[in-house]
Amino acid sequence: MRLQNVRRYATEAPKSGGSGTALIGVLGLAAAAGGFYFYNQGGATAVPKGPAKVAFTGGDQGFLSLKLAEVVILNHNTKKLRFELPESDQESGLHVACEWLD
Repeated sequence: MRLQNVRRYATEAPKSGGSGTALIGVLGLAAAAGGFYFYNQGGATAVPKGPAKVAFTGGDQGFLSLKLAEVVILNHNTKKLRFELPESDQESGLHVACEWLD
């Protein structure tokens, strides 16, 4: 079996007819510019309209019943449980101390 792409010591490097590196560079630059535009537009439209309604107020609120929305099995002994708040436009009102799992 003879290999065609092997460079011999006595020969010159093969002349490439255009490897497409310029095209890949232009496509990468266009993707980066599109991503920059996308993320900057998303931040401009997400302006809060005042204080959000809070579900967990604390104090004398008492027990708050929540509906189970989703169960994600992470491994054989760990599940991630997601609950729905009573109203769709509410926030939990709980402060995050550590973001370990998203």
